[in-house]
Amino acid sequence: MNVINAGASRPSIEIHGTIAYAGDHPWILNETVRKNITLDEHYDEDKYQEAVKHACLKHDIEQLVAGDETEIGKISLFVLVTPQAKEVST
Repeated sequence: MNVINAGASRPSIEIHGTIAYAGDHPWILNETVRKNITLDEHYDEDKYQEAVKHACLKHDIEQLVAGDETEIGKISLFVLVTPQAKEVST
């Protein structure tokens, strides 16, 4: 990403590639941990494991009896043992 005319009254940005928005309000699907991570897209083991690694969720998932097949959401709540609990609980 390059900022063009940063000093102008109407700066513009030139983007080479893609851009995404990640909101800062937590949300959760009434689904399994895995579905909350993959958002129900085609399951790709390598991408899934990479996401779990970068989100530091491996230890948390290992603590769950059903692992990443544990259902979470407003009805079935559980407590995680690390600060990531805020990211995957309501």
